This record gives sequence, C-alpha cells and structure tokens, in this order.
Amino acid sequence: MEHTMTEDVWDFLPNHPGYPSRADRDELVAAAQADSSKMRRVRIWDFFFPLDSRLILAPLRAEAAWLRAEAAAIRQNFEHGEESLVRKMAYHKEETAKALADWETRLTERRTQWVTGAQKEQERQRNRGARLFLGGLLALLAAFAFVKKFPGGIGEQMLGAAVITAGVGFVYLLVGQRDVDSRVKSSEALAQQKVASYIAWHQRESSKLEQPLAKRRRIAEETAEASEQKALEIERKVETLARQIPEGPSEEQVHAWLLEELDELRGDFLRQSGQEGRLVKARSGNNVFCLRGPAELQPPDKIEPLYLKYDDLRAHLHARRAGMDHDGKNVALYGVWAIEFLFLGEDEFASFHVFYDFISGRKAARRRVHNYNTVSLIETRSQFREIQVVRDGITKPVLVDDVPSLFFALENSERIEVNFPNKEYYTKALPDILPSAEFLEQQRQDAHEAIRILQENVHKARTRPKEGTGGAAAELL
Repeated sequence: MEHTMTEDVWDFLPNHPGYPSRADRDELVAAAQADSSKMRRVRIWDFFFPLDSRLILAPLRAEAAWLRAEAAAIRQNFEHGEESLVRKMAYHKEETAKALADWETRLTERRTQWVTGAQKEQERQRNRGARLFLGGLLALLAAFAFVKKFPGGIGEQMLGAAVITAGVGFVYLLVGQRDVDSRVKSSEALAQQKVASYIAWHQRESSKLEQPLAKRRRIAEETAEASEQKALEIERKVETLARQIPEGPSEEQVHAWLLEELDELRGDFLRQSGQEGRLVKARSGNNVFCLRGPAELQPPDKIEPLYLKYDDLRAHLHARRAGMDHDGKNVALYGVWAIEFLFLGEDEFASFHVFYDFISGRKAARRRVHNYNTVSLIETRSQFREIQVVRDGITKPVLVDDVPSLFFALENSERIEVNFPNKEYYTKALPDILPSAEFLEQQRQDAHEAIRILQENVHKARTRPKEGTGGAAAELL
C-alpha cells in the first residue's frame, strides 16, 4: 500500500469523480501565464471544481493510518512472542533457583544419608574381610599340616590358595577401614557436580533465549519506528499539499462575471444582428432577450458533439453549483450554458444560438435572421432529459421529467428551442437550492416577454395587408 509522494496536489485530480483531468486546468493556466486577463478562467475552473482535501488526499491519509496501525501490530506481535520467550526464560531461571535452594536446604539431610550409607558399606566390607581373613588363616594352617604329612603336589596348591584368601580378606579389612568423611566428601562432590551441571544447562538455555529476544526486540522496534516515521512524512506531505489548494472565488463574484460576459456577448451579437437601432421596445424596457439554461438539459442535437465524447469537456458540461448573488438571492451557475439571444426588430428578428463553455471561455455561435411571417409555431413543451450526478463518489445518470422547453418552429424546418431547469432538476442536481415558484419564474422571465413580443409581431406580419390584395389579412398564428 504505497503512493507516489508527488509534490503537486493537482496530481491527485483522478481521485475526484466527475472532475476533468489536470491537463484541462494546465491548459488554462498556461493561457493565463501568457495573458493575465485570462486568469479569470482558471479561477472559474477552481470554482466549479474545488479540491476537497478530505477526498483527494484520502489515499495518503489512509496510507499514513495504515502505517501507524502496522507499527502498533508489530509491537503487539512482538509482545505476544515475547511473552512466550519470557515464560520459557522464567522456567529456566525458576529451575535454577529451585536447584540451588534444594541443594542448600537438603545438604545436611543428604550428608547424614551419605554418612550412614558409608558406615554401612564400611561394616559390610569389614565383615567380608574378616570372614575371608579368618578363613584364609584356617586354610593356611590346614595346608601346612597337609604339606608336612604329604609334601609336594596338592598340598602346595592348597597352601597357595590359603595364602591368597587370607590376603584378600586382609585387603578388605584395610579398605573397610577407609575414612567415612572421605566417602561423604566424594558423594557430596558428585552431587555438587550433578547440580552444577543441571544449573549450567538451564542457564545456557536461558541465555540462548535472551539473545534472540533482545535481537527481536531491537528489530521490531526499528521496524515499527520506520513505519511511524514514514507515516509522519506522509502526514506532513498531506499538510503541504493541502496548502496548495487555491481558494476559489465566491458565488457572488462568479455570478457577476457571468452577467458581465453575457452583457459583452449581447453587445457583440447586437452589432452583428443588423437590428441595431431597429429593435422593438418591450414593456419591460428590454429589447434584447437572453434565453438561457444549462447545456446539459438541452436536446442532444443542440449539444456540441465534443462535449459528449471527451471526459474533460463532459465534466464541463455537467458542472453546476448553487449560490447567492449580491442581493442574497438564489442563483444557479453552470459550467456550460445554452443561450438564445433574440434581437426583435420591427420586420424581422435575429437569433444567435450560443453553446457557451463558461469555464474555458469557448463558445460556438450560429447567427440567423428570420422574418416574422416565417414563424409557424410558438409553444412551451415538457420533456425528459438525462443528466449526470455524483452520488457516493460515483458518477451516475439521472432522468429529469417534465423539463420545460420554449419552442419556435420556422417554415424552413429550422427551430429555436431552449430548455429550462425545473424543480425536479434542482432537487436532483442542485439540492442546495430549494426553488420556490418565484425563483422558477425568474428563470424564465425573458422567455415569457420574448414570447409575447414574438406573438405580437407575428400577428402583425400575418394580418398586414399584402400588396395587391386590397388589405386582405393573412391567417393568424
């Protein structure tokens, strides 16, 4: 269980589900280094993909905890093994002590036994020697008598045997007279030798155990300390890595940036629309409408194909966060927006469909100019859409039902369609927002006003007298 001790916290991005790769951010950083005005993109990336040190550094923290547990287990296992060795050592020491104590306490008793035994043996030897000596003397006298009467031959043999028997008996008498204390001392020396041999054996066995025990204790402690040192290094590294995590911008700041960039887009597209100075004045005072919703809720053919193909762009597509604006109102912020800018003139209107990656700043826009009498249908629809959410650390697809959609159909088979988030979307994708009816209505205010003006202008275009028809009205929408 070992992780590379990287020096860069961004190397841990793969541990974050639903996050783009490090290369995705590095590209923005490189652009910001070349042009400081692009630093905003890096900060927006950090806003949508904030690094949670508890999550991305969890593998390192787990490794440190594992190493500390390993050190504790090493010590515990050594203690269990040590108990067995200590018990064996205690046994040998106990046996040694018992042998010494037994020798000291029973020496007097054993000496008495040894003296009594020696005396008995002495008496037996004396009796045996006396019998042999007396028998030998009698045999010697008989042999002399026989030799005198029968000189030579068998008499001489009998005389020799008698001399030998008497000599043996005399020897027994002499041996039997040996000092009893010398016998006792000999027995005591033999006993001491046996006890010393017994004690020496136990001492050798105990010494044999003490040496590996000390070695095992040293090895176990060195191994445990090495694990703890590695854990400490990892914990310090975690602290260092955690300090590298940037503090992202606030929701208020990101929302202000979004409004600023939308206003820039509005100005750019107005100049391209051909409707500048010819726009219809709406009751709200607004005559440029920005209909927008999260790109992930749009029809599949309205989503740029690359955002469905590549993981980094898919992460942008499904990035979303809830927050508050400067007025304290709920706002929903998305990584990628689908936007329809409508510039409503007196006789025609221009539409700009923008697939806007708010994170990277990339945008794909399509400009079209339409005559009002080409509008064949204006309606709202409800559809289901599939989005991606992260649950329990795993990215999963989730269906959202009854997604509201504003739909314009044109006679040339073109269409304008924008899907808006509903309550179910917020519940599943942004549970931090508890959308009220007022909040949901605010999301579609521009859409309602745009529909009203479109319907009025389409009605005027359809009812305006055609040239040469004497003022006949066209069919109403």
